[in-house]
This record gives sequence, C-alpha cells and structure tokens, in this order.
Amino acid sequence: MARATFSSASEPPSLYMACMMSRQFGARSSSVTRGRPTSLGIKESCRSLLPLATESAIRNTTMTRTLDILMNWKNLLYRLAIKKGLSRPYPQLIPTSLPGSAANNFFVVELRDPSSTARQITIQRDVDSTAYECLYFANPTANGYPASVLKASLHQYRFGVRYYCKGYEFRCDNAGLFLIQIFFHYWDFLIFWDRLRQRLFNRRKLVRHDRIAVLKLFVERTMWKRDYAVSSPGLFQDIHTYRGFNHPQRDEMLQYYGLILDSFRQSGDLTLDGPVYKLTGKGVASLSSFEMEERRFKENLRQQRAVVWLTFVIVGVGLLQAAATWFAPTK
Repeated sequence: MARATFSSASEPPSLYMACMMSRQFGARSSSVTRGRPTSLGIKESCRSLLPLATESAIRNTTMTRTLDILMNWKNLLYRLAIKKGLSRPYPQLIPTSLPGSAANNFFVVELRDPSSTARQITIQRDVDSTAYECLYFANPTANGYPASVLKASLHQYRFGVRYYCKGYEFRCDNAGLFLIQIFFHYWDFLIFWDRLRQRLFNRRKLVRHDRIAVLKLFVERTMWKRDYAVSSPGLFQDIHTYRGFNHPQRDEMLQYYGLILDSFRQSGDLTLDGPVYKLTGKGVASLSSFEMEERRFKENLRQQRAVVWLTFVIVGVGLLQAAATWFAPTK
C-alpha cells in the first residue's frame, strides 16, 4: 500500500511540533546517551509520527471535499427551485383579496439571512450565469433596494417561496420539498380538498348565538388574553371560523352580530375602542347575575318537579287505599 510522504518544506505544523517535542522530551526514545536523545532517536520519533500526521491530513482533505460536494448540490438545488419559481413571476402589485386574487398564479422566491430573521431577499429575475437580480429588505416593513446575489453563494441563505394561486397563499421553506410539491401538483390537491370542505360547510345552516353566549365568549377570551378586542367580522370568525365568510348566510350573520355588539355597548357591558369592542367590568357582573338567576331558575324548576312527583305519589297511595277499602270483604 502506497503511503504519502511530505518533504521538509511541506510537512504540516503538527508534525514539526511533534518532532520538536520529541527532541525536548526524548526520554521515550530507545537510543539515549547520558540522558539526552541522539540524532538517530530523533529521526525514529519523527518517522513514527509521520503516518499519523499523513492520516489526519487525508481525513481533513476528505472532509473538505465532502463539504464542497454538499455545497455544490445545495447550490444546484436552489438554482433549480429558483428557476421554477421565476417561470411564474409575480406582478408589481399582488392582489390578496377576492375577486382580484382569484386570478393569481405566481411564485415569490425569497432568500433569508440565517443570522437575522428580519433581513430577506426577493429574487426578481435571472441576470446571467453568475447572479440574480433581486430586492433587499432590511426588515418586513422596509422598502426594497435593488441588489444582486451570486449563484455561487446561494448555499449561505435559507430558501423560501410563497405561492399565490386562485385566492390561496401557500408557503414552503425547503427547495427540495418545493420541487416535489410542484411535480406531484400538491397545491392543486389542497385547493380541491379545501373547496370540497367548503361546499359541505355551506350546506349547514349557521346557528345564531344569543346575547349571553356572546357575552360568555368575551369573558372566556378575555381571561385567556387580557387585551382581547374584536369587531363584528372578527366575532363572526371566532364563532363560525373563517369558512363562514364564504357561507350564503354571511351578510345576515354579520348584521346580526353587529346588532348584538351594539346592544352590549349601549348597556355598558362592552366598550367601543375604535373599530373593536372590549369587555368591561359591568359585562362580567351582568354575566354573573345571569348565571345566578339561571341557577335559581333551575333550582326552582327542580323543586317544582319534585312537588309534582310527590303529588303523584300521594295520589297513587290514596287510590291504593281506596281500592283496598272498596274491595275489602264485608263481615
């Protein structure tokens, strides 16, 4: 088996230090004269350490080559995903609400800085074989600045893509998974499944919540979140989920819950803070009073039922006594 050798000029520092240490602490050498190592002992020590240094250098080289291969594969995967994303470029203004969003069918490819979740890059087009033209954002609310990204440095970023399709928005943070989802038409299946569930939901009739149920919802949500505040559409979504906005009874239910919230505002149970309503202390007291009255009503109803059953028992006992007297034998 061939063994790599190093010249004196190309020997690694670890081997040089090992030779120096063997020269200083030569007691382990087999050739010792008067407590000091001879030149033959030094050479033997260096030769014994040479295979170890060679093996370490080969291992480092192999690891470096492996990292380079992984880096190249990651760059290639990113480039394929970006190419697919740029095949459907996004418009200057992205419609996010119906009916404009119903015609959406494009991708927004993003590269995120690993050291900061705020900084990101939106790729616009492929300039040449070396770089992409893009917009740089220092944070999500900042304006974008023209920039470019070298294709050789793609592995330094985290991949992200947003897909706007037929009123839906999908996200993916993995380049390989993005390509797989495109190949298997994964998003088309999600759209079909969601529309099927919406059709089944629309067949159900939406049930109105009365005033006390709405007040209970405010108390429960406020206990969970201190600054809970909601508008009429938000309350409608909390009760009937987001699918309620595509239900045929949407306008009717929105008007109903708007009237409920306004009645609570007039009674002082809720306060209006801009477009949203918040719970007040009077609302908690009103709910407590209602629950106490409800308990009293149930208790009275229970007592009345007990009296009715007791009456039936007494009447039954009286009838049995009368029957026993009537059918008793005469002397």
